[in-house]
Amino acid sequence: MALLNTRAKFRHGRALILLLCLSLGSCPARATGISAGTPFPKVTLLDAAGQRSSLELPRPGVALIQVWATWCAPCHESIPTLLRSLGSDPDVSKVKIILWNIDSDTARARAFLEERVGDLTKVELRFDPGGEQFLRLAAPGMPVIFIVADGVVRAAFSGYQPGTAAEVMPALKQALEQAAGIPSR
Repeated sequence: MALLNTRAKFRHGRALILLLCLSLGSCPARATGISAGTPFPKVTLLDAAGQRSSLELPRPGVALIQVWATWCAPCHESIPTLLRSLGSDPDVSKVKIILWNIDSDTARARAFLEERVGDLTKVELRFDPGGEQFLRLAAPGMPVIFIVADGVVRAAFSGYQPGTAAEVMPALKQALEQAAGIPSR
């Protein structure tokens, strides 16, 4: 029983550190800091079946990664809005869309997505219970969106405003053009 209480306290402590980190905009010193032009770090997450595996990014190719949580109020609107924007653009069918959740309860996160989004067949679900891998990214807030082409971060968006999807789309199209070898305009 004492071991169970210790584990629960540890999980709650990690969650508290994550919340403080996100609200203060700074993370522990071990964080890598990630910005445009840097390689996306290797991370190990749980897949939809609950198996631990490395996050595989397309090479060549483009991935859009959104890190989110059910307790993140802006995520409630961000995910459906972004997925609607992506679904309305035929070029985006070439993009690997990864929804990376940091909730401790993966079943609750999945239920949240099924309720808000419905069809999840076009996205890859990944889970980081407690946000340990997320802390390494040193993201300044939630939700956070990364556009990664050929393993390199091309753009990062932190937080959510109603116009965020409109800002993400041009950056995503530019990453698709770069990955296809089309010169930037």
